[in-house]
Amino acid sequence: FGPSSASMYFLMPIGGILCVLAFIFAGFKYVMAQGNASEIKTANKALLYAAIGTAILLGAFTISQLIGNTLNDVLS
Repeated sequence: FGPSSASMYFLMPIGGILCVLAFIFAGFKYVMAQGNASEIKTANKALLYAAIGTAILLGAFTISQLIGNTLNDVLS
């Protein structure tokens, strides 16, 4: 049970890399907007979605750690 799950330690770094790439993509969209209001709006959405995705990933990690540690304490 819990935090020693191999799938979690395999999938979390992949999710982290994807989050970093999403932030880089959003920054690239800002640079390429060159003052165009509609492109800046698109870049804002990309940045918001990257932040939401990162929060979901970190929240899922925290919840899985909490549940795993609780189960380990209860079962041992």
